[in-house]
Amino acid sequence: MSGFSEEEETKFSQPMKEYALYGEGLRSVARHQMLLQYDLEQMEESLSVKAMSKSFIAHEPEDQMTFGRLAAKLLSGDGSKEARLQTVQREIDDLEGSSQKQVERLNTFTSSAMHELTRFQHQRDGDIRAFWIAYSKLQIRFLKKALSSWQNIQKSFK
Repeated sequence: MSGFSEEEETKFSQPMKEYALYGEGLRSVARHQMLLQYDLEQMEESLSVKAMSKSFIAHEPEDQMTFGRLAAKLLSGDGSKEARLQTVQREIDDLEGSSQKQVERLNTFTSSAMHELTRFQHQRDGDIRAFWIAYSKLQIRFLKKALSSWQNIQKSFK
C-alpha cells in the first residue's frame, strides 16, 4: 500500500503553503503599521521639542546674547526674538499639520488592515473546516483500502 498519492498530498499541502505566504504578508502589514506609528511618534517628539524651543525663546531676556540668537543672526540675518518666534511657530504649525495627516494615514491603514484581517479569519475558518472534512474523507478511503488489503491477506492464509 503506497499511502497518499502525490495529487492527494498536493491537495492538502497547497492551501497550507498559501496560508504560510499570507502569514508573511501579515507580518509585512504589521511592519508597515509600526513604521507609520514610528513616523507619528517622531513628529510628535519634534513638535514637543519645537514647543519647548518656542517657550525658551519667549522667556529669554532681550539683552542677553544666546547661542540660539547668534545662530539665527548668522543663518537668517535677523536674530530678533519676534522673528525667531514666528519661525518656530511656522515650524510648529507645519509639524501639527503633518502630524494630523500622519494620524489620518495611520487610522486609515489600521482600519483597512483590520477589515482585511477579519475577512481573512472568516475565510480561513471555512477553509480549515473544508480541509479537515476532505482530510477525514481521504483517511476513511485510505483505511478502507487498508482494511480490504488485510482482509485479502487474511483470506489467503486461511
